[in-house]
Amino acid sequence: MTLVEPGVTSRKPVSGGRRKKSSKRKAREPPPSERGTHAYSIPQAGRMIGLSRGASYEAAKRGEIPTQQYGDRLIVPKAIWDRRLGLED
Repeated sequence: MTLVEPGVTSRKPVSGGRRKKSSKRKAREPPPSERGTHAYSIPQAGRMIGLSRGASYEAAKRGEIPTQQYGDRLIVPKAIWDRRLGLED
């Protein structure tokens, strides 16, 4: 039997101070071509030009990646972005 001194808990410390991921989080969405949508997320549009997630949001904030408000989300219209990148068919 292990004795615990008064004032000392027997719980293990949480490593790294990070919280566990919530089970309420949605799974990653499939790419637009698989969803059949007409828009990209900001990180998807940024990856197309070699930007990280954070740099993508900064570029969108500066207006370098065109965005539109759709409900509570900011999206990048596929037609406009593809045209800007010269990917139009």
